Formats: sequence, C-alpha cells, structure tokens
Amino acid sequence: MKILHSQATLVLPGAGEQLSVIGDRQTIKLDGSQTNGAFALIEQNNEPGTSIPEHFHTQEDEIFYVLEGEMEFTVSKEKIAAAAGTTVFLPKGIPHSFKVGEKGARALIILQPAGTEKLFRELNTLPPGKPDFEVVKKTCSKFGIHFL
Repeated sequence: MKILHSQATLVLPGAGEQLSVIGDRQTIKLDGSQTNGAFALIEQNNEPGTSIPEHFHTQEDEIFYVLEGEMEFTVSKEKIAAAAGTTVFLPKGIPHSFKVGEKGARALIILQPAGTEKLFRELNTLPPGKPDFEVVKKTCSKFGIHFL
C-alpha cells in the first residue's frame, strides 16, 4: 500500500492485510481509516465449498462483485447463482448467506459504512480449525451482525 496524498491510496496487486475469517480468506484492501469511515474494500479468495451461514447486518450494506469462479447466495430464502461479473447488493437487515462453487471463487466486497473489517480482524484471532460457533456469534453480535 502506498499513500499518494493525505486522502489518496494506491494498493498494488497482492498487497493488503491477509485474514482468515472462519474459513473465508480475505485481504483488506481499504479500511475505514483510509476512507474516512465511508467504506471498506475487501478481496476474498476462497476454496470450493467455503460458506458463511445465514445472517444479517444491522449497521452496513454489503456489495459483492464476483471476479472469478461462482458463488451461490441465498437472499431471504431465494437462491441466486452468481458467476464472474455478477454484482449482489445486500442492504442491511436482509438475511443472506453464501457458498463458494466447486472451482473456488474470488470476489470484491464493499462494506458501507466501514467498520466490519474490525470484526474480521477479531475473528482472524480465533484458533485454527473449526471455530466455536457460539464464540463467533457473540463476537459478531458486538458488531451488529446476527446469525439466524
């Protein structure tokens, strides 16, 4: 990452903060400190079958742009196949989940406003292996994310 100006940032390919968030491999490209809290930009690069259970956000909208591979989103019980080039907008309060297709997937996520990247950093500190889901739920609820 390179600061170009007090308000401009350049993040080169492969750069960013690497996290493992309950099986979701993420790279924080921009966080709230770089965007005046307006948004966070995260690249995820996941193995086949990676999934996040149904949940909803109370504080931020979430946008996924699938770069490579395929993901299946479930939004309010409706399944959506999202191939490369697909954009999925998930306003706060809308229940959703996702599962990565059999070839893996790479996607950009925009979280607006920023803040969820702090949760992801906290989840990254959990011990390797299958996480204690009660700990995950409690941690997420501190950031306004609730599992169904």
